[in-house]
Formats: sequence, structure tokens, C-alpha cells
Amino acid sequence: MNKSNKKKKKENEDSTITKPKIITDPKLIKELDKEPLYICPSETKETFDDDLLKNNRLKKSSEKVGYGDPIHVAVCPDDPNKDSETSEERVHMRIIEGRHRYLQDKNWPRKYVLLG
Repeated sequence: MNKSNKKKKKENEDSTITKPKIITDPKLIKELDKEPLYICPSETKETFDDDLLKNNRLKKSSEKVGYGDPIHVAVCPDDPNKDSETSEERVHMRIIEGRHRYLQDKNWPRKYVLLG
């Protein structure tokens, strides 16, 4: 291993990448469940999958076989844009994965991911 590779390895070992944490506190989850989720303005009708949304396919499927994956939601209490309804940079309560499910059923189960 040459000096350059050793230096890169050392830098990688020293970096402190914080992995997101799944929120498991039932009291906090209950509070978060009351908040509306955020879909930024650039996510317009043109960016959605019309086939999934047609005739409430996801909702009807969940009624027959139960809910599949939960909606993954970012929680960032320190987000400076958390109260904005128009910011593309807002992170707090933004849907990470599952926006189609949310559009069809606002009560679809959620999994909250703490960022920051």
C-alpha cells in the first residue's frame, strides 16, 4: 500500500458519517402522524406515475392484501425551511419514498427517519 492509499484509508476511517436513525419512540411517532407530509412544488402531476394513481390502484390493493411498505418520511427538526410550503430545499416531513401511496391514502403507515 503506497502513501496515497494509506492517507485515503486513514481519512475514510476518521470521517464521521452519521447514518439516519429510524424513529421508534411511540409518543413521538404519534405526534408526527398528526403532521401533513411535504411534497415540494416541483413534484407536479407530470412527475407522478399515472398508472399507479388511476382508479386508486394502491388504495384498493391495500384494502385487499393490507398495506405494503410504509411511507418513508424525513424528520429534521433543525430544518431552516421546515415551515415553508414552497421550498425545494425543505427536508422536514418530506416524503423520501412513497408519495403515490400518500396521495391515495393520507393514513398509510409511515416510517420516520431522523436526519441531522
